[in-house]
Amino acid sequence: MEATGARILEAGTTKDQVSLGRTDSGVFVISLVANKNVNGENRWTLAFTEAIHKAFDAIELELEKKETGPASLLVVSESPKFFSNGVDTDYFFNPPEGIDLAYWNLLVMPAFIRPIMLPIPTVCAINGHAFGAGLMFACGFDYRLQRSDRGYI
Repeated sequence: MEATGARILEAGTTKDQVSLGRTDSGVFVISLVANKNVNGENRWTLAFTEAIHKAFDAIELELEKKETGPASLLVVSESPKFFSNGVDTDYFFNPPEGIDLAYWNLLVMPAFIRPIMLPIPTVCAINGHAFGAGLMFACGFDYRLQRSDRGYI
């Protein structure tokens, strides 16, 4: 997040999953944290999905304020290899105790359309692999950028 010059917005940040910040010029920055001890490939688990929704909820609340000014959204990943490696199949087939996969299913598909529903320009910087759910999330943005020599989609 520091590389973008954005100040952290705690209301949209979930430790070890997703950080939300905003630059002085009005750019919201969602950073997929990719903590290698928690979710190093930014896979779509219930916690990650809830963190994505929390970040978008915070952006929408900020946009409702009259003093918001010009705005846009940039999404980046902190992983050098993965933007998002899709659904965590181990998690899906062997969910941790207390995890309701039906609830996750109700949340994950709407998360993919959150970017396109924002009334501001949205950009997804795909710095590495974007598979399955990661690619579906990236498709919801107005613009997607990826280096030609890095990652697969």
